[in-house]
Amino acid sequence: MNASPLARAAALAVLGLTAGLAHAIETPKPAPAPEQKQEARVAPLAQPYVFPVAVLMDEMSASAAEILAGALQDHDRATILGEPSYGKGIVQNVFPLSGNTGLALTVAFYYTPSGRSLQKPLESGSLNVAAKVTPGTFHTDAGREVRGGGGIQPDIAIQPPQVSRLVYVLEVSGVLTAFAGEYVQGHEIRDDFDVTPRGEGRKKINDPFWYYDRGRRVVPLKEGRR
Repeated sequence: MNASPLARAAALAVLGLTAGLAHAIETPKPAPAPEQKQEARVAPLAQPYVFPVAVLMDEMSASAAEILAGALQDHDRATILGEPSYGKGIVQNVFPLSGNTGLALTVAFYYTPSGRSLQKPLESGSLNVAAKVTPGTFHTDAGREVRGGGGIQPDIAIQPPQVSRLVYVLEVSGVLTAFAGEYVQGHEIRDDFDVTPRGEGRKKINDPFWYYDRGRRVVPLKEGRR
């Protein structure tokens, strides 16, 4: 028998949350019908994991990643490291239309256990996000202050290291992945193939990769040239 989403969520919570802790899920309904609230509790005899947990986030961490990180933070079960997350906290249903198109309709908002809205304020649009966003200070189970107003704020802020222009272009262009795929198709890859700085594989692919990049106009600028 397939378990309900609420039952599956409660089963997952057993892995990291305190036994007996209650979890409520509110399901919005079209007006004037009231919202439906369901509650599930972690089994009293549950034996959750107690090892330390750290969650890494950056500005592109969104939606389900934010929901999980926010729940762990609110229950003091994990330390959040990195950058403030994206702030995507709306639930959308897609209604198929003609011509292989669809309409994405916002039907609900995501909130963390402490009551924080995950959705960041929107500058424009017909969606009244300002009425749903919850700025201000909230508190975790242990009384720590956490901030609302969209996204998840890390417990320990870590800024990403600055990268060179060449590294940035290599990452966003996808040239590394494209070259690797073509190289594997045209060459035999032995078990001892190694592309670390001292590996023999690095010597074999240096020139092919250089010419591959040049063919796609991905070339490092000369020193001092702008």
